[in-house]
Amino acid sequence: MATDLPYLEPVPKETPPSQRRIDAAVQDVLSAVLPADPGDQPRLARAVLAQRLAAAATRISRAEVMAARDHDGATWEEVAQAFGISRQAAHERFRTGPDGLHSRYFKRQRLT
Repeated sequence: MATDLPYLEPVPKETPPSQRRIDAAVQDVLSAVLPADPGDQPRLARAVLAQRLAAAATRISRAEVMAARDHDGATWEEVAQAFGISRQAAHERFRTGPDGLHSRYFKRQRLT
């Protein structure tokens, strides 16, 4: 199925990257996205951008879990195992609310 939504594409089974590689990738993104002159508080600018990246990563993670459940038939137990948490914690973290979104992560996004 061809689509422009990356979370609907199957993910190839590969060895996950190390935390060191993930941290380096985030540092690269921070450097690429920050303006050339971040002002007189460059560390604070990096902190704000890092938080925005974390929020985006959370949204993508949720979309991927929802796609895994909807399209791949993943169970809450499989989600829990993948994240190293209990089934109940996985359900609480990734379940959708009455509006189709999880208010803990998405309500704030609608207000901005």
